[in-house]
Order: sequence, then C-alpha cells, then structure tokens
Amino acid sequence: MFLVSLSERFARRGYSENEFILAMSRRDIASYLRLATETVSRVLARFQKSGVLRVDRKEVRIRNMPALRELAGQNPE
Repeated sequence: MFLVSLSERFARRGYSENEFILAMSRRDIASYLRLATETVSRVLARFQKSGVLRVDRKEVRIRNMPALRELAGQNPE
C-alpha cells in the first residue's frame, strides 16, 4: 500500500507513477510503517523477484501495477 500511495501522489503532481526515487531510506520506511528494516528489504526483494517491481538502490520501477494493487488489497484497475 505504501508504494501504491507514493505512486498515486507522484502521478497527481505530474510525475511518473511507475518510476520514481525513494527519498526515504529503508530504515526510515520501516520506522514509518512500524516494521523491521529487514522486513522492508525482504518485501522489496520478493516483489522484485516476482516481477512486480524493479529496485536499484533508491530507484523504483513498478512493472506490474495491477499486481501491486492486488498485493495491497485493492482491486486492479
């Protein structure tokens, strides 16, 4: 849900909804979501392995938005 929300915010501002830079570190994201840093890293790696995302350091490319929305508990568009 965190990545879907970021994507939507970028789109509303006229930026790409599928490719963006995470301004927060994994530690900051984990703190914000009240998770362990390792959990955030594992989830991003799992999403990448399944082809939903491509992550390169802080750069995120959403490759399959319907699948990401489904994982977030939303109906795919």
